[in-house]
Parts: sequence; structure tokens; C-alpha cells
Amino acid sequence: MVATMHARCDKESIALHWQRPDLQVKVAADSPRMEQVFLNLMNNACDAMTSYSEGEKQLTLHMQTAADNRVCFSVMDTGPGLSDEAMQHLFEPFLPPSLSAKGWGWGWR
Repeated sequence: MVATMHARCDKESIALHWQRPDLQVKVAADSPRMEQVFLNLMNNACDAMTSYSEGEKQLTLHMQTAADNRVCFSVMDTGPGLSDEAMQHLFEPFLPPSLSAKGWGWGWR
């Protein structure tokens, strides 16, 4: 999954940073579905940065484990972020068609 993102990031001049624990982590989850969630998050981040030309483009993937056996995975990018209008709809199941343009990071496909 990360190798797939490396290829895209190299092609689009996006610096990819992958921060993870040194130990191998096993998670009880539906692996194909989780992989699709992570790929969607990473691709949305790249889409947002592709249309944005200011500053260095960076995609950071961060995974950490907690003492209670939980795993936290985050995706951060240096894209333009969401507009005030999009923020008002952030937790709705789907963004309105007028707000779901490519490059919005959270626009559902």
C-alpha cells in the first residue's frame, strides 16, 4: 500500500514520510477494506495537493500504538485545507455536489 503511494508521490513531486513503530503490528480487521480506507485517505490528500502549488508538498503517514493495544493511523498533508463552507458539511454522509470537486480531501467518491 505504501509502495503504491511512493510511486504516485514521486511522480507528483510530493515528499512522502512514513512514521511507524519498529515493531510489527497486527490488527484484527477486514484487511482489504482497511487498505481501501487508507488508500482513499492518501489519494484524497494527494488530489488536494496536486491542484495546490504553494510551498513544498508533503504527505505524512503516522502509525502509533497505545498501551491498551489500540493502533492510531493518521494521514496529514500540506494541501490548502477545507473552505469554511466545506467545514459546515464535514460530518454529513456526503458533501453536496457543488462542494465535492476533486482536490477537497474529504469529498466522497
